[in-house]
Amino acid sequence: MVPEVGVPYVTEQVAMITGSKKRDLAVDFANWFGSADVQAEWMKQFGTIPCQPKAVEEAPADIKEFMDQVHPQDMDWGFVAANIDQWVEKCELEFLQ
Repeated sequence: MVPEVGVPYVTEQVAMITGSKKRDLAVDFANWFGSADVQAEWMKQFGTIPCQPKAVEEAPADIKEFMDQVHPQDMDWGFVAANIDQWVEKCELEFLQ
């Protein structure tokens, strides 16, 4: 199902903590993880969409087809954050058995 408004999905992310005593190591890790080689291998292992164009070139047909079919939905992440706990509780109480 691919609605016109887009598909709500998030991307894999790496973050650095402000004030980290190991900032240089964190930068090295982020650069390593975001490299085309690692993104290509990660994609092959987990079926994710890579962030690197060179890694996309190595994507299998099913990943490329998926990428052509979906586009991200414009999300108001502040609204999601403010309501997610209530939504999870509703799902747990009303839908999960």
